[in-house]
Amino acid sequence: MDDPWAVFRLPGRNYALRTLTDRLDLVEQVASLVREVEADVQVLRVARWWDAGRMPRPTRRPRPGWG
Repeated sequence: MDDPWAVFRLPGRNYALRTLTDRLDLVEQVASLVREVEADVQVLRVARWWDAGRMPRPTRRPRPGWG
Protein backbone atom coordinates (compact mmCIF):
# COMPACT_ATOMS: atom_id res chain seq x y z
CA MET A 1 0.00 0.00 0.00
CA ASP A 2 1.74 3.13 -1.21
CA ASP A 3 -0.96 5.63 -0.26
CA PRO A 4 -0.07 7.93 2.65
CA TRP A 5 -2.45 7.98 5.60
CA ALA A 6 -2.82 9.65 8.95
CA VAL A 7 -4.99 9.35 12.05
CA PHE A 8 -6.06 12.40 14.04
CA ARG A 9 -7.86 12.35 17.35
CA LEU A 10 -10.04 15.40 17.95
CA PRO A 11 -11.94 16.44 21.05
CA GLY A 12 -15.62 15.52 21.02
CA ARG A 13 -18.43 18.04 20.90
CA ASN A 14 -21.89 17.55 22.32
CA TYR A 15 -23.90 17.98 19.13
CA ALA A 16 -27.30 17.51 20.78
CA LEU A 17 -26.90 20.60 22.97
CA ARG A 18 -25.90 22.93 20.11
CA THR A 19 -28.21 25.38 18.39
CA LEU A 20 -29.08 24.87 14.73
CA THR A 21 -26.71 27.71 13.81
CA ASP A 22 -23.86 26.05 15.75
CA ARG A 23 -24.62 22.70 14.11
CA LEU A 24 -24.55 24.18 10.62
CA ASP A 25 -21.30 25.99 11.45
CA LEU A 26 -19.73 22.72 12.59
CA VAL A 27 -20.83 20.99 9.36
CA GLU A 28 -19.31 23.85 7.35
CA GLN A 29 -16.03 23.55 9.27
CA VAL A 30 -15.80 19.85 8.42
CA ALA A 31 -16.72 20.51 4.77
CA SER A 32 -14.11 23.27 4.59
CA LEU A 33 -11.44 20.94 5.95
CA VAL A 34 -12.31 18.28 3.37
CA ARG A 35 -12.14 20.84 0.54
CA GLU A 36 -8.79 22.13 1.78
CA VAL A 37 -7.20 18.68 1.93
CA GLU A 38 -7.89 18.13 -1.79
CA ALA A 39 -7.70 14.35 -1.43
CA ASP A 40 -9.92 11.41 -0.62
CA VAL A 41 -10.66 11.42 3.09
CA GLN A 42 -12.63 9.31 5.51
CA VAL A 43 -14.15 10.75 8.66
CA LEU A 44 -14.86 8.18 11.36
CA ARG A 45 -16.61 8.75 14.66
CA VAL A 46 -15.25 6.45 17.34
CA ALA A 47 -17.37 6.41 20.47
CA ARG A 48 -14.82 4.82 22.75
CA TRP A 49 -11.25 5.44 23.86
CA TRP A 50 -8.53 4.03 21.60
CA ASP A 51 -4.74 4.12 21.66
CA ALA A 52 -3.38 5.75 18.49
CA GLY A 53 0.05 4.31 19.32
CA ARG A 54 -1.30 0.81 18.71
CA MET A 55 -2.41 1.61 15.15
CA PRO A 56 -0.57 -0.43 12.52
CA ARG A 57 2.53 1.20 11.13
CA PRO A 58 2.81 1.70 7.35
CA THR A 59 4.67 -1.05 5.56
CA ARG A 60 5.91 -1.53 2.04
CA ARG A 61 5.46 -5.31 2.14
CA PRO A 62 2.42 -6.42 0.14
CA ARG A 63 -0.19 -8.18 2.20
CA PRO A 64 -2.33 -11.00 0.85
CA GLY A 65 -5.42 -9.59 -0.85
CA TRP A 66 -4.09 -6.02 -1.01
CA GLY A 67 -3.78 -5.06 -4.67
